[in-house]
Amino acid sequence: NAQLAERSMVSPQSANEMVKMMEQRGWIARESPSGHGRIIQIGLTQEGLNLLKKCDEAVVVVEAALLAEVQKEDQGPLYVQLKAMVRGLSMLTL
Repeated sequence: NAQLAERSMVSPQSANEMVKMMEQRGWIARESPSGHGRIIQIGLTQEGLNLLKKCDEAVVVVEAALLAEVQKEDQGPLYVQLKAMVRGLSMLTL
């Protein structure tokens, strides 16, 4: 959960709670590879994959709505700036 917490920019405790909730809802499954002690792998279940597909479809709709009023020639530079902002956030430590 430490890697997940770091990549998600949340505390390890919050990451653990998210994992527990997703596991209870049947979206993910945890397994410990033999011979690796404390290492736990987390993977999507079929239900989780189905949910991910729905989320991906929703993102396409939301992105289209967000860009509907942005000129085509402005979309590329906007994307570059948004990616820079995300990189900045990923370096933030509170």
